[in-house]
Amino acid sequence: MNAQESVPQRLDPGIRANLRYDFPAGVVVFLVALPLCLGIALASNAPLFSGIIAGIVGGSSSLRFRAQPCR
Repeated sequence: MNAQESVPQRLDPGIRANLRYDFPAGVVVFLVALPLCLGIALASNAPLFSGIIAGIVGGSSSLRFRAQPCR
């Protein structure tokens, strides 16, 4: 395998094609997860801001698994 074959030259065209579906889905997930993160932070006597940070970190790390098939 050539080194140039493994490096993508531009973004996957599926990302742009599915953006109109992925963005509203991401907003819905955010709206569901935000009260959950705040509730867990409140129940554990942590500052509410730490719940927001935990939600951001969790959501950001889940981007790595985008487009992975469910098994």
